[in-house]
Parts: sequence; C-alpha cells; structure tokens
Amino acid sequence: MFNKKFTILSAELSTLSGAENRFRTDELRKLLIRNKFDFKRAEGCYKGSTEVSFVVDTPSVEVFNKLYNAAKNLFDQESVLYVDEDSQAHLMYSKGYEQEHLGTFTQVNPKRLEELEAYTVVDNTLYAVL
Repeated sequence: MFNKKFTILSAELSTLSGAENRFRTDELRKLLIRNKFDFKRAEGCYKGSTEVSFVVDTPSVEVFNKLYNAAKNLFDQESVLYVDEDSQAHLMYSKGYEQEHLGTFTQVNPKRLEELEAYTVVDNTLYAVL
C-alpha cells in the first residue's frame, strides 16, 4: 500500500470515551466501505496516546478532498496526514487549510519505538515520519 499516495485519518477524539470512539471509528469504517475506498486499519500513536486510524489509498485530489472533508466536518479532526508519491508526509490542518511538511514516511525498526514521538502500525509493521 505504501508505494503510492495515501492519507491517514482517524475518527477518535481524546475527549471522548472508549465507547464513543469505537462508535465513531465504526462510522468512519462504514463511510470508507460505502465510498469503495481501498484502506487498511492501523494504530496511530502520538506522544503516548494511541488511536485507531485508517490508511486510505488516495489516487486523486477528489479522493483526498472527500477524506479531508469527512475528517473535518463529520469527525471534528484537527488534521489528516497525507503522504505523497515521494513518501513525503504532510500534516493537513482543518483550520485555515494549512499544511506542514513533516519529513519522510518510512518503515522503522521496532527497536526504535521508544525514541519515536509519533508512529503508525499497519499489518504489524512500524512506520514513522523521519
């Protein structure tokens, strides 16, 4: 999945209960299925806080816009992570349509897990932006 453009997004919010976040995650999963998006479930972590995320193939601007708008308008997310065809990761903020280039999205040796502030696990493989 990581040899093309993709977006990582979540429906979870740190202010909600586990049950509420499970419901929201299921709603996002259903939305991805309804739209026939190619996606994989992932676990994301930022500063020690984990959440269920989805890695979604993003072959076009139209697909990105659907994902971005769902994250922003349906799930009140601050941002989504977009990775371009050169593995460059961009944090796309929902307020002001700003973006921040973070670095290269790459597979990481699990021995480095403790030194990472943020990471994503997909199919038992660890990835991070370096």
